[in-house]
Amino acid sequence: MKHLKTLQEEDLGFAEGGQVGVNIELLWEMTQKEETFAEEFAKTMTHELMHMLLAEALGKKLREVPVVVEEAVIRHILGEEWTEEIAALYMEAS
Repeated sequence: MKHLKTLQEEDLGFAEGGQVGVNIELLWEMTQKEETFAEEFAKTMTHELMHMLLAEALGKKLREVPVVVEEAVIRHILGEEWTEEIAALYMEAS
Protein backbone atom coordinates (compact mmCIF):
# COMPACT_ATOMS: atom_id res chain seq x y z
CA MET A 1 0.00 0.00 0.00
CA LYS A 2 1.36 3.42 -0.98
CA HIS A 3 1.46 6.17 1.56
CA LEU A 4 0.80 9.74 0.53
CA LYS A 5 3.39 12.37 1.29
CA THR A 6 2.21 15.05 3.70
CA LEU A 7 2.32 18.59 2.34
CA GLN A 8 3.96 21.23 4.44
CA GLU A 9 1.76 24.26 5.09
CA GLU A 10 3.87 26.51 2.86
CA ASP A 11 4.15 24.03 -0.05
CA LEU A 12 1.98 24.68 -3.09
CA GLY A 13 2.62 21.18 -4.36
CA PHE A 14 4.96 18.23 -4.68
CA ALA A 15 5.83 15.41 -7.04
CA GLU A 16 7.36 12.32 -5.51
CA GLY A 17 7.24 8.61 -6.18
CA GLY A 18 4.77 8.98 -9.04
CA GLN A 19 2.40 11.06 -6.92
CA VAL A 20 1.46 14.70 -7.35
CA GLY A 21 -0.05 16.72 -4.56
CA VAL A 22 -1.45 20.24 -4.65
CA ASN A 23 -2.18 22.28 -1.55
CA ILE A 24 -5.66 23.41 -2.54
CA GLU A 25 -6.33 25.07 0.81
CA LEU A 26 -3.29 27.34 0.45
CA LEU A 27 -4.09 28.05 -3.20
CA TRP A 28 -7.62 29.08 -2.27
CA GLU A 29 -6.36 31.33 0.53
CA MET A 30 -4.00 32.98 -1.97
CA THR A 31 -6.54 33.45 -4.77
CA GLN A 32 -10.08 33.74 -3.30
CA LYS A 33 -11.66 33.64 -6.78
CA GLU A 34 -12.68 30.51 -8.67
CA GLU A 35 -11.16 31.58 -11.99
CA THR A 36 -7.85 32.62 -10.42
CA PHE A 37 -7.83 29.45 -8.30
CA ALA A 38 -8.35 27.27 -11.38
CA GLU A 39 -5.50 29.00 -13.22
CA GLU A 40 -3.10 28.66 -10.29
CA PHE A 41 -4.14 25.04 -9.71
CA ALA A 42 -3.38 24.24 -13.36
CA LYS A 43 -0.02 26.02 -13.18
CA THR A 44 0.91 24.16 -9.99
CA MET A 45 -0.11 20.79 -11.43
CA THR A 46 1.86 21.48 -14.61
CA HIS A 47 4.91 22.49 -12.60
CA GLU A 48 4.78 19.34 -10.48
CA LEU A 49 4.17 17.12 -13.51
CA MET A 50 7.29 18.66 -15.08
CA HIS A 51 9.26 17.36 -12.09
CA MET A 52 7.92 13.89 -12.83
CA LEU A 53 8.69 14.14 -16.55
CA LEU A 54 12.22 15.31 -15.83
CA ALA A 55 12.70 12.42 -13.40
CA GLU A 56 11.41 9.99 -16.03
CA ALA A 57 13.67 11.43 -18.72
CA LEU A 58 16.82 11.55 -16.59
CA GLY A 59 16.24 8.53 -14.36
CA LYS A 60 19.05 8.02 -11.84
CA LYS A 61 21.03 10.87 -13.40
CA LEU A 62 18.55 13.30 -11.81
CA ARG A 63 20.12 12.48 -8.42
CA GLU A 64 23.27 14.20 -9.64
CA VAL A 65 21.37 17.42 -10.41
CA PRO A 66 21.08 19.81 -7.44
CA VAL A 67 17.46 20.57 -6.48
CA VAL A 68 18.04 24.28 -7.10
CA VAL A 69 19.11 23.53 -10.69
CA GLU A 70 16.13 21.24 -11.31
CA GLU A 71 13.78 23.92 -10.02
CA ALA A 72 15.44 26.65 -12.10
CA VAL A 73 15.17 24.55 -15.28
CA ILE A 74 11.49 23.79 -14.73
CA ARG A 75 10.68 27.41 -13.96
CA HIS A 76 12.57 28.50 -17.07
CA ILE A 77 10.67 26.04 -19.28
CA LEU A 78 7.32 27.19 -17.86
CA GLY A 79 8.19 30.90 -17.90
CA GLU A 80 7.86 31.16 -14.12
CA GLU A 81 9.63 33.69 -11.96
CA TRP A 82 13.17 32.84 -10.81
CA THR A 83 14.98 35.28 -8.58
CA GLU A 84 18.02 35.18 -6.31
CA GLU A 85 15.63 35.08 -3.34
CA ILE A 86 13.83 32.02 -4.71
CA ALA A 87 17.16 30.35 -5.49
CA ALA A 88 18.30 31.02 -1.91
CA LEU A 89 15.21 29.28 -0.53
CA TYR A 90 16.03 26.16 -2.55
CA MET A 91 19.69 26.33 -1.53
CA GLU A 92 18.65 26.43 2.16
CA ALA A 93 16.32 23.46 1.71
CA SER A 94 19.02 21.33 0.05
